Amino acid sequence: MQEIDEIRSEIDQIHSELAGLFQRRLVLAKKIWDLKKSNQMSFVDSSRETSIVHRFDDAIADADERIAVQSFFKSLLLESRKYLEAKLK
Repeated sequence: MQEIDEIRSEIDQIHSELAGLFQRRLVLAKKIWDLKKSNQMSFVDSSRETSIVHRFDDAIADADERIAVQSFFKSLLLESRKYLEAKLK
């Protein structure tokens, strides 16, 4: 069905954008971790992570969508941390 193909094409474009943005985020997060390491700071900032997870709560009226966005950011933070821990070994 052409309509489904068009919607999937738009979703694929979003995936491409997300992948590029996530890679960019990883580079920036590594810079922060390097700075924290050189300044003997804690790597994990729980209050910052909580702020990131809930940053868009007020902008998302639908409760299920809000929970999905929170889960997305939790996953993003977890994958970022796993990447950085592997990089810094």
